[in-house]
Amino acid sequence: MSPTSPMSSTSPRQYRLIRSGLASLAAVALTAAGAEWYRMRPAEDEPRVVKRGYSGFLGTDLDTRLHAAGCDWLTVVGLTSERCVDATAQDAVQLDWPVVVPRDATAAYDLDVNAAALVQLGLNVAVLSDTDEVVELWKKGVR
Repeated sequence: MSPTSPMSSTSPRQYRLIRSGLASLAAVALTAAGAEWYRMRPAEDEPRVVKRGYSGFLGTDLDTRLHAAGCDWLTVVGLTSERCVDATAQDAVQLDWPVVVPRDATAAYDLDVNAAALVQLGLNVAVLSDTDEVVELWKKGVR
């Protein structure tokens, strides 16, 4: 894999994180080449959910795990805004999860695409915020 291109040996569906309330679950494909390029890894003790598609909920037990952890809302972050973040947020809302998407914790391969995705997320399924606000809520124990 090229150090200048995270996409040289893998598809755009690489590595995404889902954070929920104070408990966190990482939805990841642990063998994705992009994980090494972006230097992102879940903590050693962090539970992992292997994604089966664009959504962190598709074919996984993520919904069950979130309920078991006592979570009340979901913060969805990652790559890409218009695909995986959107798919996960859409599925979360359909499963009755309130969704927060921090604008500064998502990205797309094009700035205009990212901006459009955030508009659609905000109009349809998520409360848009920023990471500082979400972290403050977590610290206060808002679940």
